Amino acid sequence: MSNGMLTPTTFEGAMQFSETMAQSSMVPKAFQGKPADILVAVQWGSEVGLPPLAALQNVCVINGKPTIYGDSMLALVTGHPEYGGHEETMAKPDGDLVATCKIVRLVKGRVVITERTFSQGDAKRANLWGKGGPWKLYPKRMLQMRARSFAIRDAFPDALSGIAMAEEQESVELKDITPSNPLDAIAPTVKEKLPAVEAHTEAIEVPDDAEVPNTIDVAPEASEGQTEDTAEIAINMTLPDGEVLYINGWGEFYSQFVTEINAISDDSERTYKERRHDISEFKKLNDEMLEIMEKDDAERHKLTGDAYKKLIKYLSAKAKEAGE
Repeated sequence: MSNGMLTPTTFEGAMQFSETMAQSSMVPKAFQGKPADILVAVQWGSEVGLPPLAALQNVCVINGKPTIYGDSMLALVTGHPEYGGHEETMAKPDGDLVATCKIVRLVKGRVVITERTFSQGDAKRANLWGKGGPWKLYPKRMLQMRARSFAIRDAFPDALSGIAMAEEQESVELKDITPSNPLDAIAPTVKEKLPAVEAHTEAIEVPDDAEVPNTIDVAPEASEGQTEDTAEIAINMTLPDGEVLYINGWGEFYSQFVTEINAISDDSERTYKERRHDISEFKKLNDEMLEIMEKDDAERHKLTGDAYKKLIKYLSAKAKEAGE
């Protein structure tokens, strides 16, 4: 290890670091118990200049590809020796939103300006506009992230080493492009080759004193944030657009809940009263799961409730102030 005890300089040191980090509850959940994934993430971070702990917070694999979040991508570029400034704007020139990102690079005394845009029309053509998830919850930010990604990748390809932006990769839909087996067209099916067999069922007698379980145990161990009583319950969250998101643990449920209500609260295109109503409706969609959370993890349930009440109180005050 170097002078920073958390900056491994040898493979053995990196492995030791990864094993230690994998046992910590303070690293992102996706890395807990996975030292090999931590090792690769730290290596990817090193490629683009991120310290180990920053890499664990900002490098993630989406659709099988390493990515970093847009804010981290911008931070990497602003630290580049040839960075000369940047500007991001949002406009409505023809009624449609257009996000613009302009990056300045100083190359051997020359000023090179790279400007890229991503519009509402572009998002519609790519079937992104109104799509469930972040595109529905905070479309302006997603337009901004697309424009930023295009500008940064074109202006500073050397700073990114081919790594993609997480917000952009999250929108990519994977399609099955596995070629069909050509033998399937000429080979007879199993059903055609085998003689018909009559269906036959036979009753199985169960002794009167036999023990029959109330549930079938498909998850022998409760995941983190779940008790044995609720290990068989699939924790999920219903998003504002009706999409159901399955979640691993109450800690992740709390984080996602706060993210969703913050996104609704930040939607400046709606009145404060409308935002307050939308947050209330979002909570109602998840009341049943919140009741389970209260029994299973009272501490996080209180944090979730406090966050909800705080935003409702804030939006109510703003609505009154605006005369709504």
